[in-house]
Amino acid sequence: MQLDQAKLVMRPRSMSEVGDLTLAMLRTHPRPIIMGFLTGAAIWFAMDLALLAWIPIGEARLGIADEEATYELYRYLTWMAVLVTLQTPVAGSLVTLWLGREIFEERPRYSEVIREFWKLRSAIFWVLTVRSLVLPVMLLLLIRWGSPASFFWDYLFPVLVLFVLFFTRGMNPFVPEIILLEKCPVRGSTPREGSNLGLTLRTRSNHLHRKSSGENGGRFFIQGVIYFVLSIALVMTLMSFRGVLFLRWDFLNLPVLLMIFPVGLWMVSAISVVARLLFYLDTRLRLEGWDVELLIRAEVIRQFQSSSPQLDRREQGVKRTEKRGGQDELIHR
Repeated sequence: MQLDQAKLVMRPRSMSEVGDLTLAMLRTHPRPIIMGFLTGAAIWFAMDLALLAWIPIGEARLGIADEEATYELYRYLTWMAVLVTLQTPVAGSLVTLWLGREIFEERPRYSEVIREFWKLRSAIFWVLTVRSLVLPVMLLLLIRWGSPASFFWDYLFPVLVLFVLFFTRGMNPFVPEIILLEKCPVRGSTPREGSNLGLTLRTRSNHLHRKSSGENGGRFFIQGVIYFVLSIALVMTLMSFRGVLFLRWDFLNLPVLLMIFPVGLWMVSAISVVARLLFYLDTRLRLEGWDVELLIRAEVIRQFQSSSPQLDRREQGVKRTEKRGGQDELIHR
């Protein structure tokens, strides 16, 4: 990796500059971002429909335009938005890994990105799926499959989930990057190759998020408002294409509810994954002087042909041990 020749200029940026850079990344690297996010989001899209599609389908049979159907459709739209919000970090894991390589490498191979993702599968499943409430919420919806609407479970509980997200993901937004890019272990086990030696996920997250938790929370709220407006804009844009092509402009029908609305949400989710990675880089630059660290590490690599002189000495010690073991084996024979 060319640590001192990154494709992005490593400097602190304002929130509007990060937004502009996000759009530039989408314009310059559309194919890997789209392919990576489609690969990660396709299975979640299918499972969301399996959990929630029965609501609009059942209301369409009974009359989707009556007053009682309005409450059921609100239930469907709310839970679909909550599920997509919860699943965005794990669905965008391939995009995060690929962009992390793309910044420093000329042309990263997609097969290598998938192989790296597979090595991190246990941490991704536990942290980004179980602890991030994705699996518990999906199990709740599976248990309530076919049940009538409830004020607590279908109207109040989704709001509580978003409230919890504000104090977890909002204050600690860069946990996916710590797992995928820094490769910090979830527990105090042997660090992976290329990871921050001696730092677990919790320790690294505290170091990175503690000083900027208030700023992260405010940024999370502002981004939520922006993504909400952007979701409405994209859904209306997709409906406009549908209206021009098929002369159908009504909203209350199954194609819009089952396809256009979720697709609009997932498009915004893909944008949010790219923006989160850029905010992660900006936070490291502001708090840790990461641009200086990259220059030093690049010089170390040029001088010692490794990421650290200590690693060189450690590898030499391993080679001496193996050599002595081979000599002892020959003497014994």
